[in-house]
Amino acid sequence: QQQQQQQAPNVANLFSALPQQQQPSLPFQGGGVPPASAQAAPAINQQLLEMLMKAQKPAEAAPVPVPTPTPLMPTAASVIGSLPASLQASITPSIAQQAQQLAAQLSGQGMQGQAGMQQMQPNMVHQSQELPSARYYVVKSPDHDFLQQSLINDAWFVDDAQFANALNQNYRTGVKSVLIFIAKGMRCFAGYAETAGLTRNRTPADDATLPPSWQTVLKVTWKNIGRVDFDATNQLTANGGKYVHEAANGEELPVKSGSALCERIENSGEQQQGGQQQQQQQQQQQQQQVQAAQAAPQ
Repeated sequence: QQQQQQQAPNVANLFSALPQQQQPSLPFQGGGVPPASAQAAPAINQQLLEMLMKAQKPAEAAPVPVPTPTPLMPTAASVIGSLPASLQASITPSIAQQAQQLAAQLSGQGMQGQAGMQQMQPNMVHQSQELPSARYYVVKSPDHDFLQQSLINDAWFVDDAQFANALNQNYRTGVKSVLIFIAKGMRCFAGYAETAGLTRNRTPADDATLPPSWQTVLKVTWKNIGRVDFDATNQLTANGGKYVHEAANGEELPVKSGSALCERIENSGEQQQGGQQQQQQQQQQQQQQVQAAQAAPQ
């Protein structure tokens, strides 16, 4: 019994250490020090010890809610731009367009954050602006013969690496690259074409058709041929406020100026075509008159 008393906690000290407002709740209603016999009662001592620990244990602070970051809404901007280079080479405009349509659909349905992005291609990036549908570039041909070669072979050459990278990036992301041509020595725009593939290195098969200086080749599709004099484009400006015909080779034009310039080339082509048709009709009429005169009886 003495050994148990030595091992038992000092209940009196535990009791007196409790806050005053909690002492009446103990089994000893008289207050003060409990009877000595209680000091040897392990069960009561354990109860007091647990009450003491509960009284002195600080209240746990309520967990602070962590604000959930606002998820980003998938957009249709540059959905292919962050894919690995090995995958970008296999991306076609149709695939890029499908991915853009999916992003627009997810945005329209309110599918945000990871839930929406998991349904799209991996590693796609968010951008604050939508991709333009077309970008316009001034291309200056060293001579008129190069334009003829381009029309015959549906190809063009790019001798500037930065310009080639821009065209390839546009093609991979489904953005049209419109090339507006100027031939050296001609004070006019000659027509425009759209890129139809990625740039590639020259192959031996090109020796039979393309000029020797065309080392980096690009497939193009000519859209319109027409003559627009520089003087007729003075109200269209390039970057920095200069005239569009003063833009450097491979320089991008503002969308507004580029689209307006293409429209003027189209109108010029229609006028030239109309003039040629009128001339052909006049020639046919003259031939018919000659034939009628020859068939008339003498």
